[in-house]
Amino acid sequence: MLVRSKDPNWSQVASGSREAQIGSRRLAVRTAELRAASLASGATVERLVVWQIYWINGTFTASDYLAKAYSAWFRLTGRGDDSAVIVVYAAKDQIDGSEALLQSFLSDNLPAIEALLAQTRQSR
Repeated sequence: MLVRSKDPNWSQVASGSREAQIGSRRLAVRTAELRAASLASGATVERLVVWQIYWINGTFTASDYLAKAYSAWFRLTGRGDDSAVIVVYAAKDQIDGSEALLQSFLSDNLPAIEALLAQTRQSR
């Protein structure tokens, strides 16, 4: 859950999923749009575009259900339940587009993030 239903600062106003080209692979990502709570009438309301991916023992998924299933399967087969959720966001009104910015960021940084997660998993 990105935002609690009664969060005083943020509201989730949209959700979905999409395929993103991240380096040489296509990954499914969960998408959401968050809106900041407005404190004054007429104020510009900040909006964020959010992407979320689960990493379970080296496997990526955007599905809550698959993340739970992978975690249970890996535990049952003795491979542990190492997991992480990766959340990236950008202001909705980026000049070159929020989604292009998020895709570029993940293309540049997901291999390093994945390597750090694998390293952490092996060091236990």
